[in-house]
Amino acid sequence: MNSGGKRLESLATLLYARAVRILPSAVWHRYGAEMVSDFQSVLRRSALAGGAPAIAATLVRGLADVVYRLPGEWLGQRRAGRRGPATGGVAGRPGRGTPFGDMLSEVRVAARSLACRPTFSIAAILTLALGLGATLAIFTIIQSVLLRPLPCAAWLRA
Repeated sequence: MNSGGKRLESLATLLYARAVRILPSAVWHRYGAEMVSDFQSVLRRSALAGGAPAIAATLVRGLADVVYRLPGEWLGQRRAGRRGPATGGVAGRPGRGTPFGDMLSEVRVAARSLACRPTFSIAAILTLALGLGATLAIFTIIQSVLLRPLPCAAWLRA
């Protein structure tokens, strides 16, 4: 790699290291060096594979990842400070947060699980779609035939 590529790589690393510093202090003290080290190794691989455009794309993905994680980390730090235990849960109930926080983490796990198995995901989505469509069709027929009165009430009186 030429000196321009090395300078671009060091600039990208510096920008990423500065971005990591906006995470809560407990997070970047504990994981900051590891995050920057991992970013540098990914950056080296992408630089060898694609040069300057790959370095820029890797930097954008890294910064987007930090920005994506930022609100959750700050909220987690606030919750941990307010409730006591470092797990973010209520005292005596480790791992338990707010009901919506637990539900959100379960949805994330489910989405990751479905993303790992696309064939199963497609089959599950198609099965749900067909089941919902068939149920809707049956209830529509039942409503129109059995539940709604006939449109020609005058014929019935005659």
